[in-house]
Amino acid sequence: MEFYVYINKDKKIRTDYQKHRFILDILSKVITNLLSAGLLLFFGYWLFFTSNMGSSYLPNVRDGVFDMGIRFTLLGLATLIWLLTPIWFFWSTIRYGYQRYQEYQSYKR
Repeated sequence: MEFYVYINKDKKIRTDYQKHRFILDILSKVITNLLSAGLLLFFGYWLFFTSNMGSSYLPNVRDGVFDMGIRFTLLGLATLIWLLTPIWFFWSTIRYGYQRYQEYQSYKR
């Protein structure tokens, strides 16, 4: 196993791992974001499923009229989660990757 040491303009010594660490950081952030997005999408699916199952939730309150509000609220939340999760995932991943790339470019000089 070869061990390389790099010295940049500031006379700081860096190893091979430190030079390419930004790739590991980006991958770990993407994997964490993927897991979070998957859990959010599953929760949205569960809310969607819950909004359409069974009989009325509160049949004794106002003769079941309150049930429609609950169903539409759950359906709206599920739709909102499904719409915002991919936007959040791509935005945070691209933003974090760009920040790490900028740091890499500054180390490279």
